Amino acid sequence: MLQNIDDSDSGGGGEIDEEDCVGSGSDSDSEHHSGYFLLMEKIAKDVNDIQSRLLDHRPVITAEIRFFVREFEEKRGLR
Repeated sequence: MLQNIDDSDSGGGGEIDEEDCVGSGSDSDSEHHSGYFLLMEKIAKDVNDIQSRLLDHRPVITAEIRFFVREFEEKRGLR
């Protein structure tokens, strides 16, 4: 049984029945919806990660520029 969280002393023994709970029949439905929400959140994060890897070329370009500058400086004797 669930304890009553009401501060007033109603004299009902401090407990409430499961029938008195709001939405008590839809516990599995709410768990299903929260699981669905978590799954969709993970999918959205994965899609965002894939999109950023495919479309964000900054790390690759930065590495290529560093390599080019290093090779150029070594050939010119600047290093």
